[in-house]
Amino acid sequence: MTAPLFALFIAGGLCVPAQTSPNDPYEVTLRLPEGGLAAREEMHLEISLRDPRKSDPVMGAMPIIRAQLVAVIDMPSMAGMPKISDTAHPEGIPGDYGLHPVFVHGGTFRMRLTVTPPGQPAFTREFALEVGDARPATGKRLPGYKLELEGKPEDLTLKIMSVKELEKGQVKEFDTVHEKKLHLIAIRRDRQVFLHLHPEPKADGAFQLKFDWPAGGDYLVFADMAPRGKGSQVVATKLKVKGPSAAPVVPSPLKLVVGPLPKVGRTGVLEIKMTPALPLEPYLGAMGHLIILHEDGETLVHSHPADETSAEKFLVRLPKPGKYQAWLEVQSGGKVIATPFTLEAQ
Repeated sequence: MTAPLFALFIAGGLCVPAQTSPNDPYEVTLRLPEGGLAAREEMHLEISLRDPRKSDPVMGAMPIIRAQLVAVIDMPSMAGMPKISDTAHPEGIPGDYGLHPVFVHGGTFRMRLTVTPPGQPAFTREFALEVGDARPATGKRLPGYKLELEGKPEDLTLKIMSVKELEKGQVKEFDTVHEKKLHLIAIRRDRQVFLHLHPEPKADGAFQLKFDWPAGGDYLVFADMAPRGKGSQVVATKLKVKGPSAAPVVPSPLKLVVGPLPKVGRTGVLEIKMTPALPLEPYLGAMGHLIILHEDGETLVHSHPADETSAEKFLVRLPKPGKYQAWLEVQSGGKVIATPFTLEAQ
């Protein structure tokens, strides 16, 4: 998303200070969307759960995985308003969890979060949530980061730059997301070439990609990463690659039957049935990856299975109506299989 050109649909951003309690040792941090909370649209709240008793000098407090987090959100000033209940799902970063509430209108809400660490008793935290009125339909939220490319396509240096007023400059520290510091999704404009690459991190915080591109053409390049403590982000730019335009054909052995789409603008489960039923293996920390690109060439959705043991149900949020090109990535027998298919959200 070349700075203002591309829309962001993976959250992260404003941090509410971590909460701790003398009754339990855990550190709970709430992250809000970059533009704050707004009514009448799905919000993405991220919760970081850590144990400061077990701390690494580089990584900090140990993340708590496989915890159960249940949120109940109400409005104390309007006792009769129905409560919002939501169960958090794990994010790509260990110890991070996501919630997707929708607020009817603006005001001050209260979130009671019940956390049950594995094998430990549950505890509760409370957060005040300031929710603004619904945004204008034409309102744009500018990303807080941008992607800069230097060098030639076959030897690229990638830099993630913060454009936030108080944090301007190159980002140099990143959390690990699905086993990598940065996932690079490169898609040729005609959708005939799809690449999922992993540039190598450098000591100065940049990334290096040495790669022989399979075909020339105009590419959309999306960087999926997480600046340290800021949650997952997706930024993108464009790249022109010289070379023959003929794209190599890599047939997939899988046939897919895709279930009904979730409602536009809402997170829901998308079922994907694969035949034949190949024995699948974890790939990049998940049983599957689903990459979905809107026909505008700007809006990218990167989703993962709702169940960590299978790749048949993905948590998906399609932000707008229109046609999408999607690629399902799974691994079997040590080989990654990318299967393209199309979607249309009414």
